[in-house]
Amino acid sequence: MSDAMTISAAAQLREAENQLAYFRGRVAVLAQHIIDRDQLLQNAKQAVDEASAREIEMNAQIVELQDKLRVATAKKTPAKGAANGE
Repeated sequence: MSDAMTISAAAQLREAENQLAYFRGRVAVLAQHIIDRDQLLQNAKQAVDEASAREIEMNAQIVELQDKLRVATAKKTPAKGAANGE
């Protein structure tokens, strides 16, 4: 192999190595983006789960308060028969 061919092959090898390093870097960046987005999705899912649990708690409290209001209203409102002297 002549010196020119050796130099050309070495240059091509360096170029290929540089491209490989570039693509490895891009893959690492993309992998980090995927990891970051996965973490964001997990955080969002956790927030939704917590909000759903809180909604269930709030609905239970609403039902309890509605029951208390019904009882309090029933105690304040005389029965129809009692109002008519029956």
